[in-house]
This record gives sequence, C-alpha cells and structure tokens, in this order.
Amino acid sequence: MTKPKDLLQATRLLNFNHPGISQLISARGWANLPPSERIGAAYDFVRNEIAFGYNRRDDIAASEVLADGYGQCNTKGTLLMALLRALNIPCRLHGFTIVKSLQRGVVPELAYRIAPDRILHSWVEIQHQERWLVLEGFILDAAFLGALQRAFPQAKGLCAYGAGTNCLPDPQVEWQGSDTYIQSTGIAEDLGIWETPDAFYSQHQQRFSPLKALLYRHSIRHWMNARVAAIRRGRVPAIPGEKPPTPVTDQMQRSQTGSPPRDVREQLSPHPGSCPRICLGPYKEHKLSSHERTSQDLKGLPAMSIEAPETKIVESYRVACDGGEGALGHPRVYLQIPEGDGFVECPYCDCKYVHKDHAAKAAE
Repeated sequence: MTKPKDLLQATRLLNFNHPGISQLISARGWANLPPSERIGAAYDFVRNEIAFGYNRRDDIAASEVLADGYGQCNTKGTLLMALLRALNIPCRLHGFTIVKSLQRGVVPELAYRIAPDRILHSWVEIQHQERWLVLEGFILDAAFLGALQRAFPQAKGLCAYGAGTNCLPDPQVEWQGSDTYIQSTGIAEDLGIWETPDAFYSQHQQRFSPLKALLYRHSIRHWMNARVAAIRRGRVPAIPGEKPPTPVTDQMQRSQTGSPPRDVREQLSPHPGSCPRICLGPYKEHKLSSHERTSQDLKGLPAMSIEAPETKIVESYRVACDGGEGALGHPRVYLQIPEGDGFVECPYCDCKYVHKDHAAKAAE
C-alpha cells in the first residue's frame, strides 16, 4: 500500500534536489505560498515557461527537462512531479497510450507513416484537499494552443496537432483547483497508476526498432520541433484529406502568450458558451466543475513572443541550415536558392535565406 510519504520522495528522474530546480523554487518563492497556489505556480511554470516540444527520450530527469526548456506530456510531467514533490504536494503518474492521429500535423507525413499506432502518454495526479485531481492541461503552452484555436475557429473539438479535446475554443487547461485536460480524447489504453516515472518507464517504453529510435533522436524529433515552432508562429500545416486550417494573418498574430480572453474565445466558438465542462476519453468520462478564469492565471510569467521566421541575407545561392541551438535545431540540410526567386525557406525551421542581389525586393 502506498504511503503519503512515498509520493513525496526524490528519485533518479524526480531529482528535485538538483541545484537548478532548487534555485528555481527559491528564486520564485513558491515554498512560501499556500498549497493551492504552490500547485498553480508549478503548473503554470511547466505549462507556459517550458514550451511544448520533443526531448531526446521519455525517461529523462526533471533537471534535463528544465535545462532543455521544452517537453511533451511525459517529460513535462516528470518536471511537474519533481516541482510538486519539492513543494510537499503528493503526486503520482497515470500511464496510458494515445492514438498516433493525435500527433498528426506535428509529425511530418513521411515520419507519420512509420510511427507506431500507439504513443506512450501520461498525466500527473495530485492529492489535494483529500481528493485526487488530474493534471494534463500543462502539456501545450498557451501560445501553441492559441495558434491552434485561431487556425480552427469553427472546430468544437480537435484530435490532431498534439491536442485531444472536445472543446477547442475553451479547453480546461487553467489551474482552478480541479482537473485539467488537453490530450485525453486521444487515449487508447490505460496502463495504470505508478508512484514514480522511474517505475513506469522501467516497464513501459515507446516501441521503436533500433533504427527508428536512432532516426527519432537525431532527426525526426528536430523536424517535429521545427513544425511546433512554425505552428506557434501561426503556420499550421494542412493534414492530407482533412479540412485545411484557416490562414493566420498578421493582424491575428499576437505578441504575447495566453489563451484568448473569454470574449475572444466565445467569438471563436460556433456556439458561444456551449462547450460542456466535460472531457471524454475513450476509456471513461471525467466530469469537471465549471469555473471562471481569475487574474492569477499567468501571474509572474514572462510573455512568450510569437516570432516571425528568421530571414538571413546571404552571398551564395547555396546555403546550409541546421536551425541553430535549442528546440529549433535540426539536421543540417543544404538548400539551393533559385536565381529567379532569390530566396528559399528551410523545410525544417522556416528560416528564410535571401540572396543579397534580391535583398531590396525582399524588404518591400
């Protein structure tokens, strides 16, 4: 039988004694907050200051996720659990698989064809006010989610591009003292409750052949991260056979993160106020309480800018691009600039290379 203290222990993956994590908690003053605010501070940090993106593996330590500055359901969940345990909030992991179609649009079509049918997934469960709550809504940062909302203004639900929700205009992703969800409609299989991610990943790993694992780690995930960055900027790729996303104009682009305000969300919804406060997964239903958003939602978080793709003026008609450092990094590719057009865009990171002879035209 699990004891409460077991859900507060540090582990190899939940290494909350790491200097980077300890310093973060100390600098933010989270330990001095009441329990609910402690949860909210850690949750908002992981949701919006750790961007949605793909790390090298699922079973990496919380300190590595923090250093990367990005993560997906499993890795962001590990960091959130480490922060919560450091803040004396008992928590555990609930493991699942999700259908691969939830990742379509983020996974390039060539890679999607060889991707496994089931993708390893998890959410965090916390013990709060004598009940267990589900935390899943931290996976997609607000800038990424907002880009999907603007790209699909008439969609009530979406199971693609990393989102799995029945209420895209107003999903339950804010910490308000109740469950949060953002990928649950894609759940295929329940893998049970685990005290630690260490125990979970010792029994469950994403099923890749050695070659596919190598391709994912060194190529495909970088390609996926570049697509995530492009989506965050409003460049949402179409999925073959599906209704194309709404083109995002410059006016629609926003310089700050956050879900659209409630009045904007109601404009996005085909039936304002009609989204039920319920999240339907294939394996069960989770009824959620209704609530209003408070001014504390993103208090203290720095704004995440939605930057335009980088443009570089070059002297050669043949250029090499590797995306640079961080989440936008990708395998080096060599690009040929057509002499007639004078520019070429990297298919990974969308960086635009303009030959110097065409720079004046590009600036118009």
